[in-house]
Amino acid sequence: MAEFLSVQRFFERTELALVSANLKPGMSVIDVGANIGLYSILCEKRMVGAGTIWAFEASLESTGWRTTFRSNACGRVGPFRVALAAHASTSVKLKSAAGFGDAYRYLSPEGPRVTTTGYGE
Repeated sequence: MAEFLSVQRFFERTELALVSANLKPGMSVIDVGANIGLYSILCEKRMVGAGTIWAFEASLESTGWRTTFRSNACGRVGPFRVALAAHASTSVKLKSAAGFGDAYRYLSPEGPRVTTTGYGE
C-alpha cells in the first residue's frame, strides 16, 4: 500500500461521504478501479437488503482484496480481476508509478499485461 494512504487518517473523506449519502437499498454499484475495495466495502455496509456491487481491479499489485471482502462479510461484492474499457480486448499493459504502489496506474508499453472487458458488451 502506498505510504500516503496509511499515514493520512482522512483519505478521500469527502468522496466517501458523497458515495455513502447517495446509496440506496437495492442499488447496483460498479466500483471501477476498486484497488483494495474500500468503496465496495462501504457500499456493502451501507446498502441494506438487496443490491449488487461489482468490483473491477486490473492491477496485479492490488493483492488480498478477495480476502478483505470475505473478512468484512461482503457477500454481495463480485470481484473481477480485469480492466474495464469501452470495448473488450485481449489485454493491455498496465504500469504503476514508482513509489506509489498500485495507487497510480497507467497504460504503458512495458507494464504487465492485464485482461480487459467491455462495459457495453
